[in-house]
Amino acid sequence: MTTPRALAAWPLLAALAVALLLLPWRPAGAQGAPRAWEHRVFRMDPVDYRDKADYLEILRANNNDPQRAEPDFHQHVLHVLGREGWELVQMDRARPNLVYFYLKRPAR
Repeated sequence: MTTPRALAAWPLLAALAVALLLLPWRPAGAQGAPRAWEHRVFRMDPVDYRDKADYLEILRANNNDPQRAEPDFHQHVLHVLGREGWELVQMDRARPNLVYFYLKRPAR
């Protein structure tokens, strides 16, 4: 025998089932359309930046020691690129003084 309370729940359950059937189905973990990326390779060679004002300022702050100034300058450059939306994916030191930053950001 069915109680009036159980009968009252059926319209609600039917509406819920219909709503679930109408929702778009996506596999677990899917986030919609794949995101398009823009990529950039940024070359860091002291020959290219040793006369730039921001490098010279960082060099002075590190007692004019290029070995100590290099990581601070790389960090400065990455902060500037980060403000432009770039994200560091990988870094490659091709030679002791030559570094490549591999960057990505959402396509514009």
